[in-house]
This record gives sequence, C-alpha cells and structure tokens, in this order.
Amino acid sequence: MKCLSFNYRGLASNPKKLALKRLIETKPPDIILLQETLGMADQISHTLQNIIPNWSFVALDVVGRFGGLAIGYNPRSIRVDASWGGSGYLGLDIFSADLGMILRIVNVYGPCHHREHFW
Repeated sequence: MKCLSFNYRGLASNPKKLALKRLIETKPPDIILLQETLGMADQISHTLQNIIPNWSFVALDVVGRFGGLAIGYNPRSIRVDASWGGSGYLGLDIFSADLGMILRIVNVYGPCHHREHFW
C-alpha cells in the first residue's frame, strides 16, 4: 500500500491541480492525505474527484485557524469501514487487501504561524 501526503495550500491554483494529477499518474498511491485544502468539504471533494476520477474523498471544512483536510483513496485497492474527524484531524478506518489487515489512517494539520498547537 502506498500513501502520499501533500500540503496543498489551496485547490484554486491550476498548476497545483496539474502537479497533483501528474504525481498520481507517475507514482500512483492508494491513499492521499491533503492538508490546507482551504475550502469547504463538499467543494473540495468535488474538485478532487474532477482531478482524480474514480477515487473517493472525505474532507473537513476550513474553520477558523484550521486550514482544512482531505483524504482520498482508490476504492479498487482500499475498503473504507469508517471515516471520522474533528478540529485539525481527519481519519479513515480501512481494510487493505494488499496487507490483509485493518488500518487506521490519520491526517493531522499541525501548528504553523500563530495557529493553535495540537501538542
């Protein structure tokens, strides 16, 4: 199972969208963790599905100092049993056919420039 983590700093930029698409095509992961999506969850999920068709996404809205998170997964290789999250974290409970086990994947957005510290 391959996982990619990327601090996106906003989905509005076409060069960022193309960079993500190229990265997925050249080094295809099973899971993508995105930080600082800078948008609302429904719009972020829709935008990501346009960039990476046939993938599924869960996301959290931008709220206050929290920059937004998203997790994408390839449903051909990952089965999601549950998704969950809160202020500054988003997670999936998955079954990986490659590994033959259940895993908990957590995407955390940590402190940066006058933002709340998580630890």
